[in-house]
Amino acid sequence: MAARPVCVVTDAAVDLPAHSAHHLPIEVLPITVTFGAVSIQHGRDPDLATFYRLLRENRHSPTTAAPSPAHTAERYIALLDQGYDILSIHLASTFSTTALQCARLAEELDSRRIAVVDSGQMSAGLGLMVMTCARAAAEGEPLERLEQMARAMVPRVRLAGALQSLDYVRRSGRVPGLPAAVGQFLRIKPLFEVYRGQVTLLGFSRTVRQATCRLVELVRQWGPLQETAVIHADNAGWASELAESLAPLSPSVPICMDAGPTIVSHVGPGAVGVAALLAN
Repeated sequence: MAARPVCVVTDAAVDLPAHSAHHLPIEVLPITVTFGAVSIQHGRDPDLATFYRLLRENRHSPTTAAPSPAHTAERYIALLDQGYDILSIHLASTFSTTALQCARLAEELDSRRIAVVDSGQMSAGLGLMVMTCARAAAEGEPLERLEQMARAMVPRVRLAGALQSLDYVRRSGRVPGLPAAVGQFLRIKPLFEVYRGQVTLLGFSRTVRQATCRLVELVRQWGPLQETAVIHADNAGWASELAESLAPLSPSVPICMDAGPTIVSHVGPGAVGVAALLAN
């Protein structure tokens, strides 16, 4: 008996190359981004220009809300009724309740046909996991095999980046206020890494060139790479420079993509980052 097709479900904390969800079996659950009385649905509203205008002009710091359990259940049921099994890969549970909520829903609906994986990642790190599994799903891999693949990737995916300041991170409660104030005063660029659900502040760089060199050296230390992606928050020039510097380390040209509203709400405009899936 042939295996049922699998749809990879994720949430809008993911960052993916443009149109990837259109030709791969991927469904993205929306996350609500709110500026005071104004809200947008990231995952439904694709207008990044509007988001950046709100981010820069609104006096309210943006907040984000996980996909609602009711909407997630609705999408799970619809996919099951269409004959799909579901691999649900989500933002690290240290940052959001989404993975836990999805695991509860899977138990209620059909845990034999819905597998939920906590990625330990965000943004392009989560995106690399989702794309890898979706490609395999499109080739006919069954749910059991795809779940094994996803769980095996968790320790192989790393993400690092450089921010314009720690102000947005400070407002979201991710780092203490004193380092944020120091970083702003000195006009230096904070460097960070995300690995298995933990964010580590790596230090500061004074210039774009210095930050780029430090990120490239960090990626070199990660070891052999299978795939890389460069992400940016309205800073295509710096992202292009970073991708060019990373090219000799990667077996293929790094994917370049825009960061979505969910991650930018927490790191602020101007940030750049690199995500890597390490080789086996």
